[in-house]
Amino acid sequence: MSYTYPEALTALESVANDFIKVLRPREIARVLLVCDSAAQTASVTWDAYNIKVNMPVRPAASRMTQAEFENWVSYLLHELGHPAHTDMVAWQAACRDGVARMVNALEDVRMEKALIVSGIVPNAKSVLSRLLSRKIVEARSNGWKPNARREFGWTICVLGRAANGYAFDGVGLDRRANQSRRDGSRRFGLGLAGFGRVQIDGRLYSPCKAYHGSPCGPSG
Repeated sequence: MSYTYPEALTALESVANDFIKVLRPREIARVLLVCDSAAQTASVTWDAYNIKVNMPVRPAASRMTQAEFENWVSYLLHELGHPAHTDMVAWQAACRDGVARMVNALEDVRMEKALIVSGIVPNAKSVLSRLLSRKIVEARSNGWKPNARREFGWTICVLGRAANGYAFDGVGLDRRANQSRRDGSRRFGLGLAGFGRVQIDGRLYSPCKAYHGSPCGPSG
C-alpha cells in the first residue's frame, strides 16, 4: 500500500490532532503539520493553543510507502510527546545557554520514558522501538561511529533508549561508549529525569558543537 504525498499529509495531520487530544485532554490545542524545505528532521514548537510540527519536504508527486507512513506516524508521536512532557521554560534556557542539541538528546529519552509510563498510547514503546531500529540502520549506512566523541549526542540517544527497554539490534558500542554513558550520567546530573535542573559539562558538550546546529524547538 502507498499514498500520494498530499494524501499522507492530510492523514498525518488528522492523526496528530487525535494524538494531542489524548496527550493533553485538558487543553484545546490545534496541531499544524508544516513541511519545511530547510528541515532535515522533525521538530516541534508550541504554546497553550497551537502546536506546529515541522517535517522534511518530499517532492509533491512522490508516493509514501506504508513503512514510510508508519515512520512519520512514529515521528509525530515523538514530537507531540514534547508539548505533553517537556518543560518549555527549561528548554528555552538550554537554547540561551547554547546547549540545546545536547539537552535535546537527553530530553528525548526522558520524555519518551514519560510518554510510555503514562500509558496513554498503549503501544508507544513498540512504535518508538521500531522507529529507533530504522534510524539505527540509516545511521549505520551514513557512517555512524558510535564510539566517536563527535557522535556523543546521537550515541547517548541510543544508549538512553536502551535504558528505556527498547528492542533493537546491538550497535557495536564498546567499553569506551559504556564508560561515556556512565561519565555522562554523573556529569550531567540528569539520568532520565530532572531536565529542568541539567547542568552541561563543557568537556562533554564541546565535541558536539560542530556536529549539531541550534534547533527552533525540540527535534527528533
